[in-house]
Amino acid sequence: MQYNNVELNVLIKGRSITEYPHNGQVFVEGRESSAFEISVRNNNPFRVEAVISVDGLSVMDGKEAGINSSGYLVEPGETIKVPGWKLSDAQVASFEFAGKGKSYAAQSTGSSRNTGVI
Repeated sequence: MQYNNVELNVLIKGRSITEYPHNGQVFVEGRESSAFEISVRNNNPFRVEAVISVDGLSVMDGKEAGINSSGYLVEPGETIKVPGWKLSDAQVASFEFAGKGKSYAAQSTGSSRNTGVI
């Protein structure tokens, strides 16, 4: 998916998975228990801050994502790969497709309102 010259891809085993556009949204098929990464490529001539969320939660701190959330700085022409939830500067918890009740958001907040939204 590309928006404002910033490209986001969901990767399984290092490869982009198929995207399915529908009514202005983009869908991907997430198979339960499959680990995934998120890649962000900045095709702009300037640095951007990528605020990434999974299930409505910031991947940086696990809190509800919003306009004031922290993100990753992505330099012009650079691609970053985010392998999971940031636990510390040295550790991440892998992203994994799961059903609503098993989602990180449902387990950590009790809400599954945004489950499946990246």
